[in-house]
Amino acid sequence: DIDSIILNFFESRFKDILKDKLKIINVDFLEWAESKNGKFDLILMNPPFNLKKTHFIKNEYTEFINKNVPLELAFLLSSLNLLEDDGTLLAILPASIISGISTTWFRKALLTKGYIRVIHELPEFSFPYLGSRVYICVLTKTFYKKPIALLNHSLVNPHKLNLKQKNILNPFRLDYGYYEGINWLNKIIKYNQSLTWDTIGSKFSVMRGSLKSPDGARNGLHTTDYINGFWSSTSKESLSGAKNYDCSNEDILIKRVGRNCSKSFGVLESNNKLKCSDCLLIIKTQTKTTRNKILFALRVIYNSKFGNLIIERGTGASFISSQTLKSLKLPTNLSELFPVYYKIYSRAIKKSSLSEMLIIEQEVRIILDKK
Repeated sequence: DIDSIILNFFESRFKDILKDKLKIINVDFLEWAESKNGKFDLILMNPPFNLKKTHFIKNEYTEFINKNVPLELAFLLSSLNLLEDDGTLLAILPASIISGISTTWFRKALLTKGYIRVIHELPEFSFPYLGSRVYICVLTKTFYKKPIALLNHSLVNPHKLNLKQKNILNPFRLDYGYYEGINWLNKIIKYNQSLTWDTIGSKFSVMRGSLKSPDGARNGLHTTDYINGFWSSTSKESLSGAKNYDCSNEDILIKRVGRNCSKSFGVLESNNKLKCSDCLLIIKTQTKTTRNKILFALRVIYNSKFGNLIIERGTGASFISSQTLKSLKLPTNLSELFPVYYKIYSRAIKKSSLSEMLIIEQEVRIILDKK
């Protein structure tokens, strides 16, 4: 490790147990790995992944001969190089490696080689002050023919999903929650044949707020303006009427980043037309009637225990990509199949009553689940 303080603590705690089997090396791991010729049969690692750094790496797993990769991925690639054939690597990894879009190529490479055996999500705050999703990943440097074991966040008798290669969905996400959510959605689709499903991107345009952070928070609608289920422009009245505005009350807005961002589908309470920060995504539904119908469908499906697992991903705060939002399946005729519920729901939107909306969403969800 590069941190001598951590090494001193480790040595004081384990020296009497490990004795002459313990060897402490105070050096930058990536530099040490490049000069190391030997191989190891077992590597345990907890790489740094809180740092905004990339590392230039040359490796057989990269798409190209040379590639800049996140620091945590550089550690993982270097460790794989140090692993002997049939060796085992156990690594603590962030969600960026397990489900991030930018590392899809790497997961695909590992899957092709058949190295992945187990992905186990750790409980929230397993590491103090780190609220991000963290996983234990077990790799073996040999082709593993059996399904990958995906485990949820329980440490005692965790729920387990055996994922076969043929069932891995693009972009090759490997988090238990995602497949739990997909299985739930597929059940809804299977047992509710009268629903018509379309992707958001096939019906509506989706855009990202145009104002760059951090100035966007001051000069337009921002994540902090989502209050009690609705997007409030009260503090941004002076900014209303901007030319080339991003959003109006005919649109549906959602936080692109932030804790529980998938639960922030909502509409503007006022008639203001505003610019938005780049931390928001906007679905352009064109009319208030269409807006209400789509909001009803979106929140019934995705403002739920399983729905949010499908669309959120991230290393620190969760985030939703515009690509993911466009690809979401939506029951566009839900309001027609539940006209009484939808009528009450539309009134709740007009009254800005989140509590009434949540009751209707839950009741419709229960009906869909029972079929």
